Amino acid sequence: MPTGFDLDRSGTVGGGNDAQGSGTFEGQYGLHARRVIETHPGSRGAVLAAQAQGGANTGQKSDPFFDTGDFNDVAPGNLRTDYVLPSKGLVPGCAEVFWPVPSDPLSRLTDASDHHLVRVDVVVR
Repeated sequence: MPTGFDLDRSGTVGGGNDAQGSGTFEGQYGLHARRVIETHPGSRGAVLAAQAQGGANTGQKSDPFFDTGDFNDVAPGNLRTDYVLPSKGLVPGCAEVFWPVPSDPLSRLTDASDHHLVRVDVVVR
């Protein structure tokens, strides 16, 4: 029996739609810690990739804007697998996933890895 949180509020724990489509894993517990701040970074490039690739991406309940990994289109599809979680005491600013749209000259850099850079600007109080 899986353990964890029903993050997509589907009535089940685990599976392909919890935590913005990434399934249940131990690292998710940090998302609910009182000492970290979830910044919700995303990208327009991830949305366009999910639409163009189809496959498993079409059945996901999560918003592809938050995807950080470009995986097999049959299964599991694109998922949110990478996080930046600033601790309390840091004030998060702009947060984004480096996933340029296909027309951007920098989009060629996304072929280097299945994972995309996640960044957040922070201010120390």
